[in-house]
Amino acid sequence: MTDAAIQSLREAVRLSPDNVPLRKALAEALLSLARYAEAEQEYRAALQLAPADSMLKVGLARAFLQQGKATESLVVVEDLLKQRNAPAAAYVLHARLLLRAGEVERAVRQYREALTLDPTAADPELSDRLGVHAHTDAADNEGEIVEGRVRAAWEDPSAQAATPIERPKLKFSDVGGMEAVKDEIRMKILLPLTHPELFKA
Repeated sequence: MTDAAIQSLREAVRLSPDNVPLRKALAEALLSLARYAEAEQEYRAALQLAPADSMLKVGLARAFLQQGKATESLVVVEDLLKQRNAPAAAYVLHARLLLRAGEVERAVRQYREALTLDPTAADPELSDRLGVHAHTDAADNEGEIVEGRVRAAWEDPSAQAATPIERPKLKFSDVGGMEAVKDEIRMKILLPLTHPELFKA
């Protein structure tokens, strides 16, 4: 995808601002070019038009993650996984986020679920790190997790010295103080996704 192609898509979106497939195509193109902040903006705009589109939510979560906004990405993905018929791509992204947080066993479970739903959703790098492959029976992967970590053969060398991360099980209501931060997360992430009609107005 070239800059000229991006400009053509932008012009098409300008002429047809309510065309969700066009906005989605522009967002995906920006994401593929590592223009993550712009992709986030386009995914948000598309979600205002189609708030139930699960793949738009996956795209937004990817844009967040690529910008280092892991918390925002996790909020979007976990909300999506509460819905029926969540796409396999959401489970793959959730597995990546869980692995990043040190929750290896949960990451393996979510990745296996993704491959059960759609084997073509496999992520080769994630498959190698977790030791889970689409063509392998789940029983063959038993024992790959040792004390909450992936067996050494599949560990990322850069992560071997890292201290396992314990993910807090807190909710907003459990956290004292930081009201400004919590309000910002609600206003910028949660509410636009749960009440898009209000933000569109």
